[in-house]
Amino acid sequence: MLEKIIIDFGNIVEEMERKQIRLCLLHETDWFIIDSQNQFYQIETYYRGGYLDRYITRKIKIEFNIISTSVSDSIEDWEKEVWDVEVMKKFIERQHLEKYLGK
Repeated sequence: MLEKIIIDFGNIVEEMERKQIRLCLLHETDWFIIDSQNQFYQIETYYRGGYLDRYITRKIKIEFNIISTSVSDSIEDWEKEVWDVEVMKKFIERQHLEKYLGK
């Protein structure tokens, strides 16, 4: 289990596939990562409440820190919106962000 995960939003689809993670939007304002073991990581404080398209267009690298299982277990399913790779690809297409991705 990792203590933190760093995501390069300039390559978000590849990062999600390679690191086997999903993004989770909680209460419509806070971004989390859920790893393949269902462990939650919270976005660093500076970026809380930020916009996903801005992270992508600015190719920002953001650190997500692990949260305790007791906290993540208290999050109800109805409180979270989970984004897998396919949802992310549709978001990128819908927002016309393809030109910002990659090197």
